[in-house]
Amino acid sequence: MGALLFIMLLVVPIAELYVIIQVGDVIGLPLTLLLLIGVSVLGSVLLKREGAATYFKARDVLARGGIPSKELTDGFLILLGGALLLTPGFLTDIVGLTLILPFTRAPFKRFFTTVIFAKLAKRNPTVAGGVYTARVVRERRSTRPPSDAETTSSASSENSPPRIAQPGHPVEDDADSPGRG
Repeated sequence: MGALLFIMLLVVPIAELYVIIQVGDVIGLPLTLLLLIGVSVLGSVLLKREGAATYFKARDVLARGGIPSKELTDGFLILLGGALLLTPGFLTDIVGLTLILPFTRAPFKRFFTTVIFAKLAKRNPTVAGGVYTARVVRERRSTRPPSDAETTSSASSENSPPRIAQPGHPVEDDADSPGRG
């Protein structure tokens, strides 16, 4: 983690400065500045478009009752790409644009999900490995509304203790007792 922080805070700005100086020597200072500003404007337009598209996809998945995991991954990568576009320099702009464009974002998304899943599996194998399973059980309930007599009897039956069947003496169950349908 310390090496990554060192690279981000020291090596990347030096590399960016070197590339800006080299581009400035080739095309001149005014064109270099216009190119940096143009890439930033183009990046902000793409960021807005892709961010909105991802938001609407996530909203549609949620409306269908799903979990928008792919859309959240896309949203994170788009956000990271937008932050890199705000950083002045050509190298970060190139990486930022590749994170924002959908066809170049796919390899980053595969890499990101693989790394995150591997870290999750390493830290918590029960979650990542699928040790726990769940089974949904549905109960069929009566669709007719209860009558006045049933509502008064159910209120008294809820407060009464449960009846236990004795051997040889079957218990008559209420139709509206809890857990029955």
